[in-house]
Amino acid sequence: MSTCKNSIYCCLVGVMSLFALTQPCSANLQVFPTRVVLTDQKKNGSLSMRHIGPKMERYRISAVFYQMKPDGSMSLLKDGRSEPTSLVQHLRFSPREVVLQPGTEQVLRLMLHPRKRLPDGDYRAHIYFEPADSAEQEGTAPSAANGAMQLRAKIAVAIPVILRGNATAKPAIENLQLVRKPKAAPEFTANLVRIGSGFLFGDLHLFFTPAGGAEESVGTILGLSSYIDSRTIRFPVSADADKLRNGKFRVEFRSPTAEGGGVQAHSEISLL
Repeated sequence: MSTCKNSIYCCLVGVMSLFALTQPCSANLQVFPTRVVLTDQKKNGSLSMRHIGPKMERYRISAVFYQMKPDGSMSLLKDGRSEPTSLVQHLRFSPREVVLQPGTEQVLRLMLHPRKRLPDGDYRAHIYFEPADSAEQEGTAPSAANGAMQLRAKIAVAIPVILRGNATAKPAIENLQLVRKPKAAPEFTANLVRIGSGFLFGDLHLFFTPAGGAEESVGTILGLSSYIDSRTIRFPVSADADKLRNGKFRVEFRSPTAEGGGVQAHSEISLL
């Protein structure tokens, strides 16, 4: 796992920055894995915390719910228990507070414990880690793929916990465009649309084929997620604007590598 060189913006860094499946961390805390998936057959899970700060730290741990907006950003709800897809009230975890010495680790145990059988569908929550002496603060989190987010500079980490509950969803890519900007890298924009009620998880692969030439990769976005019917994706393409002319630009949404990596949806446009 990688460590953070910048204590303020150290999370969500990878092949294309915000979407990579990297080690989530604050200035002093690393938490892994980056996402926990539960099912009716697998009701238990765990997270490992590692304190890399220079002195002892006490962390409070809670379950919270973030609402995804159409632009892909996430906003904290004061009480997410009433949300139809909230897993907050159905999670049990221990410990809820931990004291860590420098260089030490602690395992957090998770258990799905609904009071009654849940209707079929996907549910979610975030396990939220925060130093006990930090001030209470609410706000929005940056856009994220798999939801592993640094919520505030230097202090908070949130890891998504997903219950896959027999819901189905098929992805589609709509309104694909390439936006050229003066003195800046070109950006692709598209809408990731779901057909069904389940959550979408996967990777985006970007390709360009020049006229008469061979196809080449111009970007990869790992760990992309969507909890809503349609969300916008916007990100720079790793190729010069002058190069992306007279050819085809193609985007594929693939299932995660651990699930086979098959192409679930694609779209392409011709570039002049």
